[in-house]
Amino acid sequence: MSIDKNTSRSSIIFILTVVAVLLAGTLFMGSTSAIINGQPDDDGHPAVCAVTVYDEYGDFIGFGSGTLISPTVVLTAGHVTILAYYVIVYFGEDPVNNPTYMGTGTPHTYPDFYMPSSMAGGLFNFHGDVGVVVLDEPVPSSVVSPADYGLLPTAGAVDTLSQKAPVDLVGYGFNELVTGEGMPYFDEYGIRYNATCDFIRSNYVASEEFMKLSGNPSKDKGGTTFGDSGGPVLMHGTNTILGITSFGPSYWCKSTWYAFRVDTDPILNWINSFL
Repeated sequence: MSIDKNTSRSSIIFILTVVAVLLAGTLFMGSTSAIINGQPDDDGHPAVCAVTVYDEYGDFIGFGSGTLISPTVVLTAGHVTILAYYVIVYFGEDPVNNPTYMGTGTPHTYPDFYMPSSMAGGLFNFHGDVGVVVLDEPVPSSVVSPADYGLLPTAGAVDTLSQKAPVDLVGYGFNELVTGEGMPYFDEYGIRYNATCDFIRSNYVASEEFMKLSGNPSKDKGGTTFGDSGGPVLMHGTNTILGITSFGPSYWCKSTWYAFRVDTDPILNWINSFL
């Protein structure tokens, strides 16, 4: 893995800190199980996998979620891949206790990824937050059928969505909050969950790059939490990936959050270069 020569040492330290927070989940949060207010995915989205990342010394540095879009390519978030030297992906509803398949791969991060950049209101986001993992071996079709692969959208697909259009979330998150040992922290991977949330159509400063999403548990809507980063935001009822779970303004994993759009020409061209 390489980091852009223009990235300062302080920026690298910041990246390490933020990725550790986002991927390790060491934050004060209520107990939750993966996708908030969701349900076990069972066999609903077998192409969605857990993405574990390691440094050049072989040390585990975090995990996220991703989607198989070809036999050898997993789509995930740039802030998941940016510090990774190599990656191991796990398929299955419960990848810790009963993985259906695991494979190694090489991470690639969108060349224009950087962090942090600030949106209106001082909210920090990950510019160019997309990454891919090129697997060393193809995932067998007996594990993930080609019919279940995540599909790339047409350019501008997000712009066609109406206000509060339903979209589907899928991902793995931490599912146990450990307390009584100092600062609370999350432990153990979650089971693959899915949920439906609302797309919020608004002309905020980063709307050309991010989807704004909202979940309301009282209306059976879900949300994302730590470990869901890189998981797909799907056009409702389909395998078409509109965005990638990216970041949110709340440590409590509720209210609104943002997904990085993959329906722009530069991003689609970059992803397609690996297919």
